Amino acid sequence: MPRTYRHLIVPSAHAPGARPNPKSRIGAAILALILLLGLVTTGCYNNPESRLAEIRAIQAGGRFQESVKPLRVLLTAEPEHEEANYRLGVALVQTGRASLALWPLMKAQNGEEFGTQAGLLLTATLISQESYEEAVRAVDRVIAREPDNLSARYARGAALIGGARPADAIADAEHVLTIKPGDAHAYAIKMSALLDLERFDEAEASQIELVKITEAGTNVDQAARACGILARFYADQGDNTKSQATHETCLEKYPDHPMVRAWSSGFYTLTGQSDRAIEIWQQAVDSNPEDFELRTNLADLLSEAGRKDEAEKVLETAAELFDTARAYQSLSHAYMVNNKPVLAREALQTALSRTKNEPDVLRFTVGDLFIEEGDLESAAEVAKSLKEPSYRHLLNGAIALARGNAEGALVDFDKGLRLWPNNARARYLTGIAAQRTGNIDRATTEFRESVRVSETETDASLALARIYFTFGQFQTARQFATRHIKNRPLTSAEAHLIDARSAAALGDTEAALRGLTQLRNTIFAASGVAEHASMVRASTGVADAIKVIEESGLDLTNMSNVVAVRFYADLLLAADRNRDAIKVTGDLLDNNADNASAMEAKARVLVLAGKNAEAASLIDAALEAQPEYAAALQIKATLAAKAGDLDSALGYYDRASAAAGNEPNYAYQAAQLVISQGKTNEGIERLKMIVKVEPGHIGAGNDLAWYLAESDSELDFALELAKRASDRQTNADTLDTLGWVQYKLDLNDDAIATFNKALELRPDSASIRYRLGLALAKAVSSDQARAALEQAIGGSAFPELSEAKAELARLGGS
Repeated sequence: MPRTYRHLIVPSAHAPGARPNPKSRIGAAILALILLLGLVTTGCYNNPESRLAEIRAIQAGGRFQESVKPLRVLLTAEPEHEEANYRLGVALVQTGRASLALWPLMKAQNGEEFGTQAGLLLTATLISQESYEEAVRAVDRVIAREPDNLSARYARGAALIGGARPADAIADAEHVLTIKPGDAHAYAIKMSALLDLERFDEAEASQIELVKITEAGTNVDQAARACGILARFYADQGDNTKSQATHETCLEKYPDHPMVRAWSSGFYTLTGQSDRAIEIWQQAVDSNPEDFELRTNLADLLSEAGRKDEAEKVLETAAELFDTARAYQSLSHAYMVNNKPVLAREALQTALSRTKNEPDVLRFTVGDLFIEEGDLESAAEVAKSLKEPSYRHLLNGAIALARGNAEGALVDFDKGLRLWPNNARARYLTGIAAQRTGNIDRATTEFRESVRVSETETDASLALARIYFTFGQFQTARQFATRHIKNRPLTSAEAHLIDARSAAALGDTEAALRGLTQLRNTIFAASGVAEHASMVRASTGVADAIKVIEESGLDLTNMSNVVAVRFYADLLLAADRNRDAIKVTGDLLDNNADNASAMEAKARVLVLAGKNAEAASLIDAALEAQPEYAAALQIKATLAAKAGDLDSALGYYDRASAAAGNEPNYAYQAAQLVISQGKTNEGIERLKMIVKVEPGHIGAGNDLAWYLAESDSELDFALELAKRASDRQTNADTLDTLGWVQYKLDLNDDAIATFNKALELRPDSASIRYRLGLALAKAVSSDQARAALEQAIGGSAFPELSEAKAELARLGGS
């Protein structure tokens, strides 16, 4: 199915000039809707109890945390009290403890006075936790009481879509439309459901109908949003021509609508038409020169398009014009992006001077900037000066994480999160720290919490997609990859690639190719082409993969397409076309002479072609331009290893890993190098560190399982690793490892079956046949074992030849 904007519940209006992300999320949208409709309100009720009157007043002032303790005291005396349970649920949701809110809300749902409000909030909370079936059961009770409650119908429709019951969701949407014809929320639910059912023509017709209805009405906001959603629908179907035409229509009819402007510019940015996107925001600035937000959005687009100097000038003008703390904060960020740390700090100091009390939030930002600069000592000084404990703990945690002390970071993050549980970035950093300590369950929980708080602020959804992909949970990986694509489309191509690879792993090649086709229509076209070529290479061979690159229409001399150039060069080398591979990377370098990535791309091909001296000269130039460039350091390590300088090679691999944020592939190469030096125990420890942080790393997991089996240690762990590696990548090597671990655990029948599968894939392997003979000797009969061993020995020489002869002699063979 095409990637779609599945949850098109119409969001509430944003401030004029805002540039919100044009994507949405079921939980957040429904919760926002409930809040908008006053379902989580705190009014005055005719309850004579003075304690509740005080609690109502506290919550009316927005001090929800302060209300929790007195509510729990009250419920200790009266555990079934309807309003107290409802208000406790509200307080817990508002303070980021949604899981704890479920029980009191369930109790309150049984009441008459607060049953509907509690049921709706319970439903929204369950949806936000992706407990869709439970959400449906909760809202069913509301609908049984109030069949025409529109908010309940909206909520159930969203929960049904989330629970993969789109046909039932359509029924709810239709019911709403009989009560309120032309209702935008109902049309959004209906469209999402039709898309899930792959009834694309009906979905298009439904949205066109909504566009006509809203155009004929008086609500300009709804009409503008309906128009924008139709444009996004066409983009999701891969029809950029229709999408662009519709976006232009929307802009013509609603030129000042912030969402139309944001969605249109987002489309043009994603499809590589950044000049048109910038034009949209420049026109908005010209029409509304007093709107600061418009200027920051224009600057963001200029920066994303690589026009960073222009972005800087826009914000310098804004700072002079508005002379506010916020204006100087934005300018400070622009300077940081342009690698001007002194100017960035000066701008932030000016921002602080424009505030009355130098608020902790700004000083916290200064500390964050110091961390980005690598000045951890100055960041620590800032942390000491912070009065607000939550800021202090979170900044100290970020400092510890930057110093490589993930366990220490977790201590501070935990303290900060107790005071500020709904901080999306803190949750994300906590997830990273947990992952680096090997606590994947904690990392997953923290990333999920970060996504729950905000889908647009961090890369938590991408981190989840990556984790689930490495564990082979491809359906879940696709879900989070899709969410990341919707909410943070400009960060990288990785989410698109995880989505495509997961679809392919699930056997849905059509969906994988469809996703890559969509990716090719964005600024990440090169990644889409390279991944498509990779899939073709795996299925039909190198020659067909080369055609994919050559027929893609990409300009292979443009640095934006370096990913495709690298893969194309690899394909040419595999086809024994070394000269062509050197030429294509050389053409890229000729057009980008001072670019470290272009130097690295050609140097890598030269190494593979055996031209080490030329490669060394290029890679030294690349590292002079960019000293901690991980890919260049990797090539430097390879050249050092080829020259026999293994200690230097190991140092370069370790630097590459650190420079790339502990990238596991560089660490894996370092471990392999250590083992090749005969330092097996050190190599095992390095492999353990890799699988601790990246449990799904196939090479590290497979190798570690083998070495643990060889040493007869931690065999249960070795079996877990070997199964995971062979499940993710079934080939003769991973099956050989799995069979060897099974043999060591005396699971001989399993070992025999596994070795036979490995031999089907590599029938000429004497080593695998030798190990099959060992397993047969233990589990079946000496005759079969002798036959396997004699066949192994009768072939070419192999590393275990002497052991095979000794085993055959023990069995009485010739």
